[in-house]
Amino acid sequence: MRVLHVIPAIAMSYGGPSKAVFDTCRALRKAGIEAEIATTNADHNEDIDMPGEVPANVGGVPVYFFHRQMKWSYKPSWGLTRWLRQNIASYDLLHAHALFSYSTAAASFLARTRGVPYIISPHGMLGPWPLQKRRRLKRIYLNFIEKANLESAAGVHFTADGELRKSVAVGRSNFVLPYIVELPNGHQDQRPLNESSTPRILYLSRFDPKKGIDLLAKALGRLLAEGKHFELIMCGRGEPQYEKQIKAMLQASGVLPCTQFTGLCRMK
Repeated sequence: MRVLHVIPAIAMSYGGPSKAVFDTCRALRKAGIEAEIATTNADHNEDIDMPGEVPANVGGVPVYFFHRQMKWSYKPSWGLTRWLRQNIASYDLLHAHALFSYSTAAASFLARTRGVPYIISPHGMLGPWPLQKRRRLKRIYLNFIEKANLESAAGVHFTADGELRKSVAVGRSNFVLPYIVELPNGHQDQRPLNESSTPRILYLSRFDPKKGIDLLAKALGRLLAEGKHFELIMCGRGEPQYEKQIKAMLQASGVLPCTQFTGLCRMK
């Protein structure tokens, strides 16, 4: 069986979906399923080096990279469209990731025209909070494009009952299945777990206003005011301007001196 995963971008700067797609594909390949990825070379304002229209081996998964035409969030790619038109019929299943993106619209449309069943994973984009950003544009896009994609999908994949329950739109066939995520071995904290150990608090996610980092900064500031000491580990990245805002929030709450920014968790 051949499965093609289509996602707007896979750079680690885009957070959880990039990790989930790779780990899912690795698990499928271990089970004997030919899972591959087609995506763009987007990495925010940078471009990933790509070998051309041949698959690159990324963490044991064949990945087809295609140039994006413009450096904005929709990530249109004519090369991806041309490749999908020529190759999508050779796959038994298409799995499209994310909504409000060119790759999902193009892949879903071409899958329907070629008679290939497809699954869509919204990755939380149908929740009330994400839809508040660019609300009018997203409402129009949802009604005229994404609604047809969702209703014609063989299944819409939600990762939790809460995500399905809060989604403003669903497909005709929905299912809940947690992400497949591989955790590395041998990276345990070697400090003795006793009363003198300073607690460590880990933030592990993409830096984005919807993640509630402002609430985290305020809550940890209250802990410091009560005389409780800790280390805050911020693992992730986001837009440079928002990263500056995060540091300002942590500084205002007094938490910045006990905070460590580690950057992204890289795939192996």
